[in-house]
Amino acid sequence: LKDTEEYNGNDQYLFFIDIQMPKYDIDGFELAKKLREKSMDYYLVFITAKEKLAYKVFEYQLDILDYIIKKPEYYQENTNMFPIKERLSRIFYKINQKQKEKDKEEQRIQIGSGGRKYEIAMKDIIYVQAIKGTHLIEINVACKKIQVRQTLKEIFDKLDSEEFLFVNKSCIIQKNMIVEFDKKNRKLNLNGGYQVEVSVREMKKICKEMKGTNGNNAIHI
Repeated sequence: LKDTEEYNGNDQYLFFIDIQMPKYDIDGFELAKKLREKSMDYYLVFITAKEKLAYKVFEYQLDILDYIIKKPEYYQENTNMFPIKERLSRIFYKINQKQKEKDKEEQRIQIGSGGRKYEIAMKDIIYVQAIKGTHLIEINVACKKIQVRQTLKEIFDKLDSEEFLFVNKSCIIQKNMIVEFDKKNRKLNLNGGYQVEVSVREMKKICKEMKGTNGNNAIHI
């Protein structure tokens, strides 16, 4: 474990761990547990000749990418290495997919002008609206409101167009923040107790969105 002390808990690394480590005071399972204590973002792969020990992976809840059984042919010259190469390709594919999911989850935007600049996690944005009678835009996130001198279009161009939409010419909402759609009164209730009006022009689009899957199980009344 001493060799892993240089790793930052926020960094991502792929560890190939042998379960049996006779030269050390701990085995591969104990090493994996200690690595998990340092970071849940590490990628772990066990390599072992002990196929019957696989159950311990689930017992310890180590969340590993793969459990590779060492076979005699892996040590022979001129052997067909395609199976192990294919296994490694799958491991790196899984890492790539997990990284894409994490990047999307942690995607941030930078907004503002002059000396006032902000970096906001996209997933935290509830809605964005133009403040009437001014050249300011108000961004509503979980615990605060941020005002910047930018156009609504400039903000929208920075957002994920699959997750955000215009509900009227002055307001953009995040789809996953919808709690309830009051079609009769053209009102969208959002997380945090916010309510925004849907323009007649955007009604059809909102109704279509509500028929799809919404992360907060929004209801349509």
